[in-house]
Amino acid sequence: MMRTTRVLQTIFGLLPALALFLSGPSPAHHPDDRQASSHQNVEWINPQEGLSAQGLFFMQSSEKGLVSRLLVRSPAGRRVVLTNVLLPSSGRDWARMLDDQSGWWAEVEKDYGFTSSGLWEFFRKADVALMPGEGREIKFTVRTSDGLEITAKLPVQSRSDPAYRALAAQLDEAGLAESIRNQIPDGLGEVAVFLTRALDQVGSPAKGPAAVLAGLVEPRQREDEDRQSIWAERPGSLRKGLSLTDPALLEFADGFRSVGGVEPLPPGELDFWVSLEQQDL
Repeated sequence: MMRTTRVLQTIFGLLPALALFLSGPSPAHHPDDRQASSHQNVEWINPQEGLSAQGLFFMQSSEKGLVSRLLVRSPAGRRVVLTNVLLPSSGRDWARMLDDQSGWWAEVEKDYGFTSSGLWEFFRKADVALMPGEGREIKFTVRTSDGLEITAKLPVQSRSDPAYRALAAQLDEAGLAESIRNQIPDGLGEVAVFLTRALDQVGSPAKGPAAVLAGLVEPRQREDEDRQSIWAERPGSLRKGLSLTDPALLEFADGFRSVGGVEPLPPGELDFWVSLEQQDL
């Protein structure tokens, strides 16, 4: 169980509470309607440059899937929303980075090439299937709000970066990098570079779009996979549920145009995605 918990946290950056939920008893002991939900504030500190950034992370999961959302206020004050959806019945997940200021977004969809009847089983399969060096390929689809869509199959590079840097390089080689760079709103590329360096555990399931954009705006970033981050992540208290009651967190969420309010991640979000996926099957 300890190894499974470490793998869940390493590959998907899950909160400890969720990792323990998934590495517990078999799916037979987890009814499909049993849900775990929580929210957590986080701060990132760069002591060398005297910079800081703030975030608010939400997560909801059941045997049917997982949805997470991270609200981020960058060191420059730019607000972005990172949303991740993982559905084991399809073997796919989606991660979207939304610029709260302009509404522009970039999305990375991953098709892992295997499915499962539940989330617990999916992560157990991923423990084996996503080991680097095993020749496993992931099918990536990159989309932007301007209509770009490109698909590529790439081998798993590492658990922390399943192929994002290679995907950015492939976009570059296909002659699409300049087009995407021209789409990115001013200042958002720097936010993507920050997120790629700063996200460790909290919010890292939705890191994909930021990592791809960072690889396009700063190519050296993808050449140095083991670069030590200069950002220290300081997670706050883990709170049950999705509804905000803390005045400071409510004020932070209200600063976002695209979400905000008491529930930036609505309780019905996971059920919505599960229902939508079932319609497509």
